[in-house]
Parts: sequence; structure tokens; C-alpha cells
Amino acid sequence: MLASIGSSAIVTETGTNPNLLLAQPILDRKNLTVQAQGHWFNTDWSLELAPTASGEFILPQNTLKAQPSDHSAVYVRRGVRMYDPTEHTYNITGLDTMSLNVVIKLDFDDLPQTAIDYIEASAILEMVTNFDSDPATVKVRTQSFALAREAFNIERRSLRNISLKDNPTYARIVAGGYRHGVQPNPNIIGGYYG
Repeated sequence: MLASIGSSAIVTETGTNPNLLLAQPILDRKNLTVQAQGHWFNTDWSLELAPTASGEFILPQNTLKAQPSDHSAVYVRRGVRMYDPTEHTYNITGLDTMSLNVVIKLDFDDLPQTAIDYIEASAILEMVTNFDSDPATVKVRTQSFALAREAFNIERRSLRNISLKDNPTYARIVAGGYRHGVQPNPNIIGGYYG
């Protein structure tokens, strides 16, 4: 990352190099932004949590997002606990367990390689843009970022469990919602003119 702005390489990440002090927060922010979206590598679906003795549901460490698996549930995340906004309490009674979809912040080294490449390319592009690099460098880094993003999105899409049946437009077509060349017949419930 530092080489992209013409800085010399460093041996350790805990120095006082001024460029390192500028680069590390950018990398950390890009890492957090990408991971907070929730991807195949850092999302736990239907994670069952048990309440504490006081009836509170405590979230795992490094939780970035938490939402009830049951979309009709009204519980929300506040800090490291789940909160009931209708009862205005953290003490959620009546539940033996709570099923949550949880996004966890992983260590940077534990991410898939395509995610690491994407995050680094994004941070490098911001670095060269902020340091007023020459247009040729910005162009090369923009292309590198586009390639890294493309590779990340290809892997993301390949690991999603989707099919054409998951597409809402396809569902409407199959259900008869779109009939090209025909007009609805108001005299017949659900009917169409031929």
C-alpha cells in the first residue's frame, strides 16, 4: 500500500512512519466497510442465543450486525445486547432462545483472498487519490480496483444459493402476473381477454 504512494517499505506495522499512520486507518475503515455488508464468509445464519440469568441476550464479540431470523420479531441491536423497543427493555422474557442472523468482523488475515485483494485495492486507490498521485498511477490503481472488485463479486455470486426461482420477476411471470399481448378482463376474476 505504501509503495503505491512512493513510500519505502516497512518491516513492522507498529512504527511511527507518517505514511503508515495515514495508511492504517484507511485500510481499517475499508475492511470494516466491506465486512459490515455481510458476506458468505462472515455471516452466521440463524445463530441461536440463550438469555443470561437476567433475561438479556448478549451478542458475540466483534458483532457488526444482528437481526432476528424471524422478520416479524421487533428486537433490535443496541450495543452488545438485543433490545425490545415495544417493551423498552433489554430483559426479553418469554423466549428460551433467540435466533439471529449475525455479521461478525473477522481478522483481516482470516478473510478469503479475494476479499483481502478487494479491500487492499480499495484502500490503495484512496491513498493514491488522497496523495495527489499522477494521473497514470490513479488510472492503473482504478483498473486494479475494478479487477479486484470483479473477482470478489464473482466469488460472492458463485457462493450464493440462488436460482431463477428466487427472482421476483420470474415468480410474477410464472404466477401469471405478466401476460404480454393480452388485456385484463374486469368481468372475470383474474381473467384476461385472449
